[in-house]
Amino acid sequence: MLFGVDLSEIRNPSSSHNKDEIERKKKKITRKNCNLEPPPPPPLFHPTILEEGDGPPPVFLFEKELTPSDVAKGLNRLIINDPDKLLEFLREEEKRKVQDKLDVLAVVTKEAQLGGNQRTLHLTKWNMSNLNTIVLKHDWRKFVDDNGLQHGDLVHGWGYRRAHEFRLALNIIRH
Repeated sequence: MLFGVDLSEIRNPSSSHNKDEIERKKKKITRKNCNLEPPPPPPLFHPTILEEGDGPPPVFLFEKELTPSDVAKGLNRLIINDPDKLLEFLREEEKRKVQDKLDVLAVVTKEAQLGGNQRTLHLTKWNMSNLNTIVLKHDWRKFVDDNGLQHGDLVHGWGYRRAHEFRLALNIIRH
């Protein structure tokens, strides 16, 4: 006992519970920061996506495991954790629109496998708690509802161009 506190009740920092938690966090950080090999294209990439592109075939830009806030009823945005490849794919004018607080880049999106449903989402930069992050917003909530997306599902973003305009094919992988 020290100052009336039983020291045996204080959790040992090397306990297995704490070790497991530390390892879990390391894996999460490692996966987020490493450059994973891109996944293969969806086996049934909707034909209109392949036909309408006027450049190289779609390029893998990001993977996002959906969090509770990505699918929450009151929120209408997808936070893209690792936007580096996405930003590299954009032309300079498109990057300026994304990074300008008063502007957005309107992006036509299609579901890669679900009949090619099309909608326009806005790609923009948000400053959140000292982090600059890229988000897809405006009608994201409708995309979530229409596709029955849930926490844990994966979304792969594939970029391509039509009439020199940036497009995004979204492939959903169920949890």
